[in-house]
Amino acid sequence: LATSTASRLDQLIFDIQRVVVQVSSDRNVVDFLAATPVKRETLRQNLQQTLLNVFRSNPDFDAVFLLDRSGRCLAASDPQFMGQNYAFRDYFREAIGGRAYVSSILVGQTTKRPGLFLSHPVRSQTGEIVGVTVLKMRGEDIWNI
Repeated sequence: LATSTASRLDQLIFDIQRVVVQVSSDRNVVDFLAATPVKRETLRQNLQQTLLNVFRSNPDFDAVFLLDRSGRCLAASDPQFMGQNYAFRDYFREAIGGRAYVSSILVGQTTKRPGLFLSHPVRSQTGEIVGVTVLKMRGEDIWNI
C-alpha cells in the first residue's frame, strides 16, 4: 500500500512538473515577463486567459502565478497574489537560479491554505531568465492520496 501510494504521488508530481514547464515556455507567459511594464498591460488579457485555462484544467490546482525577477507577483489566477513579494521563498530562489523546484507542503503566506509549490524559470527567446512560474497544488488533495 505504501509503495502504491508513493508511486501515485510521484506520478502526480511528475505530471504537474510538466505542466509548470509548459506554462513557463508559453508564448504569452514569456512575452509578458520579458516586456516593459507599459507593454505588459497590452499583453495582460491574453496572459490572464492562459493562467485561468491552466488553473481550470485540474481541480487539484490552487493557484498559478508569475513572479518577476525580484519575486513580485505580476499575474495570477487568484487576485490575492497580485503585488505580493515571494523573493524569500525557496521556490522563487531556486527557479530564478535556473532550477525547477518542488516544495514540501507549506502553508501559503497569502491564502493561509496548505499546498505543494512547484516552480520553474521563465526564459526569454535569448535564454535570459525573465521570471518564474509557480503552480500551487492543494495540500488537502495530497493528504487524501
